[in-house]
Amino acid sequence: MVEQREEWLQQTKRTIPFIERRCFDPADGRTWFHATREGASIRERRYAFSAAIAFAQYAHAIGSEQYAARVQNCFSASSSST
Repeated sequence: MVEQREEWLQQTKRTIPFIERRCFDPADGRTWFHATREGASIRERRYAFSAAIAFAQYAHAIGSEQYAARVQNCFSASSSST
């Protein structure tokens, strides 16, 4: 656990939409492991962990059930496409 800082929450509020828009493969819903700032895939290997951790922490920070559910969706997409 670390201290809470408003600037960290504000940065997260800008980062989460980027993850949602640019870090998921529209063909199968899995997350890219490594992407450019613009959201282009650098690595074709995909893992759900980074997005799941981001969504889980964001859900906890803002008290959102919607983002808590996204965590499960990340793992479901990853496991069903392997």
